[in-house]
Amino acid sequence: LAKRYTNFVVEEINNRKFSPRESKYYGLIGSVYIGFIIDSYGNFSNIKVVRSSGNELLDKTGLNAVKGTSGVVKRPIWAGQKKLRVTAIVKYQFRL
Repeated sequence: LAKRYTNFVVEEINNRKFSPRESKYYGLIGSVYIGFIIDSYGNFSNIKVVRSSGNELLDKTGLNAVKGTSGVVKRPIWAGQKKLRVTAIVKYQFRL
């Protein structure tokens, strides 16, 4: 059940990959692995790049997407109360 919850979280992260002011970065391609911990309330901590995309801008927007999702997807009771360690892969495959 915790896996199902983390899948919801990763979907929300991917919905926030770019903010309007970062839209100039569309067209860049790569994946960044970001690790973080989800507490019992759905807030994230210890957010950090685990494996870089090789592009500082993509890494930054990936971190921003994770930070922007913190607290948005509330943990359902069925996900339990233990802290969850998550590594999300934020993929950028947009092309102009």
